[in-house]
Amino acid sequence: MSDDLAKRAEDDAKLAEEWARNIAWDADVRFVVPGIKAFVGVTRTLVEYHFERVAEFAAAKVTMHLINMGHKVELDVHADSWIRIALSVENHILGLPSPGGTAADE
Repeated sequence: MSDDLAKRAEDDAKLAEEWARNIAWDADVRFVVPGIKAFVGVTRTLVEYHFERVAEFAAAKVTMHLINMGHKVELDVHADSWIRIALSVENHILGLPSPGGTAADE
C-alpha cells in the first residue's frame, strides 16, 4: 500500500512539473535550468521554478505570464545565484484528483 502511495505522489509531482513546464513554454521560455520542483499537498501544490541568475529575463517572462494568468507569485533571489519563483496552485487546476475522488470527478 505504501508503494502505491509513493508512486501516486511521484506521478502527481511529475504532472505538476509538466504543467509548470507548459506555462514556461507558453511564456516563450524553452529551458528552465536547473528546473522545476513541485510539492503536492492535499488540495494545493507548491510549484517552484529555479533559474540561474543570468536567466533573469526568462524568469521575468515566466513571472509576468503567471501574473497575467491571475496567479499570485513569490519572487526572490536565493543565495545570490538563483532566482526562485514560487506559487501555490489548486490541485484541480493541475488535473490532480481531489481528496476522496479523481480529477475526472470534478
